[in-house]
Amino acid sequence: MLTIKLHFIRLSDVSLADIYDQTGVYVLWSGKAKAVPSYIGEGDILERFKSHTRKQWAARPIDGVIALIEAPTSGKQKAYAELAEAALLHVAKIINRSPTHNGNRGKPTAALEKSLRHQDHNIGTIRLVFSGRDPLRAPSNPPMSAKKWIVLREVSEGWYIDELHWNNRAS
Repeated sequence: MLTIKLHFIRLSDVSLADIYDQTGVYVLWSGKAKAVPSYIGEGDILERFKSHTRKQWAARPIDGVIALIEAPTSGKQKAYAELAEAALLHVAKIINRSPTHNGNRGKPTAALEKSLRHQDHNIGTIRLVFSGRDPLRAPSNPPMSAKKWIVLREVSEGWYIDELHWNNRAS
């Protein structure tokens, strides 16, 4: 089993040195966002943030959460970040918190399947564990009192979500 740990911290608690040349997954809330996030993304954090500053939806003040990806290689970091983003999009749709400005907003299952195709097929089970701030709740909410997780299993037909421990009411 592969376990990917994602500890989300609020952007206001992150320094430039923390995210310099780092790959991660993030959830942004524009100044107009109240109930659902504006955008869920992944990749080289500084590059991605720079690209978002030009977007019309990115009204100030921008708030959000970020989880840096720890992996043995940069290729694995990118693969894990893509998987985490796709999983968050999938969960967001299930709990009615889909971001308002993701291009693939209506296709989180397809994004998840695409991401899983790039994973090592010898794994069989992938567990994503979320701690710190709830990435699908406003960043001003307190940190989660318990971890949340998603377990994906591979069968002959492909990958499926075997466990989804994501109680939207728990913080």
